[in-house]
Amino acid sequence: MWLIDEVKWLLDKWYSSSLQSMQWIGYKEVVWYIQGDYGYDTMEELLRKNTHYLAKKQRTWFRRYIAEWKQKPRDNVEYNVYYL
Repeated sequence: MWLIDEVKWLLDKWYSSSLQSMQWIGYKEVVWYIQGDYGYDTMEELLRKNTHYLAKKQRTWFRRYIAEWKQKPRDNVEYNVYYL
């Protein structure tokens, strides 16, 4: 519920829902919920789905980045590889 409270507070402080920062995952779904476009359950479902898509994009990017690094490391870049 803290995210809903935060978005309500931002909207009350005259932050526009069309700002780029309000279009990020979580904020835009909560704005739609506050505006009555979606119910709470739909908002939760959209949050989970969009978070999953972002995490998948990040994993794919990171896998490609590491694969590229192993094949042809750049001379002018210091690489720190962390294993999770």
